[in-house]
Amino acid sequence: MSGWGLFNLVEGIVDHHILRLHHVLEYADRDAQTFADLAFLTAGGVLLLVGWSLQRSGKTGWLAVADAPAGAGTPL
Repeated sequence: MSGWGLFNLVEGIVDHHILRLHHVLEYADRDAQTFADLAFLTAGGVLLLVGWSLQRSGKTGWLAVADAPAGAGTPL
């Protein structure tokens, strides 16, 4: 998850703001482009923070096996 966030931040900053290669909303007016680009960066930041916090907690995902009740996830 943090990898997606880092990619979105780097790609958004480099491609959308520095190089201006493209925008999230290519054919919208300038205000809508800026809003969409900033929303994309915000989403990348959220993904990066959530992934970082999951890594710090030691969990392997949203439903870590260690957190599951006894017998959960066993085949029938």
